Amino acid sequence: MLGFGRTRASCQLSLYGLRSLAEDVRDLAEHVAKDKKITLGGHDWGATLVWHTALWFPDLVQGIFSVGTPFIPPTQIYRSLDDVTRSGHMKNLRYQLQFQGTHISDEMADEPKIRQFLNAMFGGRGPQDQVGFDPSRGVIFHNLPRLNRSRLLSDVELDYYVSIYFQNGKSNLEGPLRWYRTQAQNYLDELRLLLKPVKFSMPALFLTSTLGEISSVKMTEKMDRYFDNLTSKEVDGSLWMLWE
Repeated sequence: MLGFGRTRASCQLSLYGLRSLAEDVRDLAEHVAKDKKITLGGHDWGATLVWHTALWFPDLVQGIFSVGTPFIPPTQIYRSLDDVTRSGHMKNLRYQLQFQGTHISDEMADEPKIRQFLNAMFGGRGPQDQVGFDPSRGVIFHNLPRLNRSRLLSDVELDYYVSIYFQNGKSNLEGPLRWYRTQAQNYLDELRLLLKPVKFSMPALFLTSTLGEISSVKMTEKMDRYFDNLTSKEVDGSLWMLWE
């Protein structure tokens, strides 16, 4: 996934659009699998990319699965993230407004703060059950130093993630954050998908969490209409069900 981990974190924002990223997946699959169809799955942003890769290149995949992220269909009407999340059931995505800006990169500028940030994102809590991240608000910076280590990660695992996102004396968070800044580009690209009915013909599996801090029940309703063969299952856990 472009910008994450040890991948190249290009500064060219257009490369982080979902159509461009789907083309990357197609090119990689053609290199690795040659002429064979692939089974494609992902978690969180990876799951969003799975949905869109299957839409753009349906002949590439024989099956798809998403962990934690429902399919949100293309729309002819553009609404900004602020408009969408200001009222109703999408308030749990308002953290993305913060992620679209530069506040996180500006604040998380040294290794200890990167550690605190990652720990908060994995659910670390303070002695009075304080949290460092709230989906309806974003990162709560003043709580970060108070958090105990997340139960989802060992010290070794957290050290590894810190080493990935703080290198050569600087933060590497800008790459992942660019995924949040392409809403308008994705909207324009996806207008082409609306020229024909939006439908997944391949078998699909969707796993949602019982806690649903980010992906709400409302977001998963009415998905069936876009699939010929969809299996949905609820898993006892949070967004981080793969770790749990």
